[in-house]
Amino acid sequence: MNPLIDLLHLLICQSPHVTDMLKIIDRSGDDGLCYYYLENDITGGDAMESHLHWYTVLKNFKNTLGFKSDEEALAFLKRCISVSQEMQSITSGNQHKEAFLKSILL
Repeated sequence: MNPLIDLLHLLICQSPHVTDMLKIIDRSGDDGLCYYYLENDITGGDAMESHLHWYTVLKNFKNTLGFKSDEEALAFLKRCISVSQEMQSITSGNQHKEAFLKSILL
């Protein structure tokens, strides 16, 4: 599996995730559910519907932000997560810093 797709999925998927493997057999088109984790457990799962959707999301993400490689995009996401964690630790319990950061980011 692709670690960048795994991370993108983890960060932005808002659909309920199916946990019953039998439901993957009865899947009917766009039912609003995500089968990504179930597909991970199936040989050839990376060629199944949910994975193909997330490959498209990855392609669009890279194109939109101008990344040439998965490694470049993955490094960017890791930096974003790191900055987010730093901001949370800086602003935790400090209303003045929180207000300042919000004012420069919005």
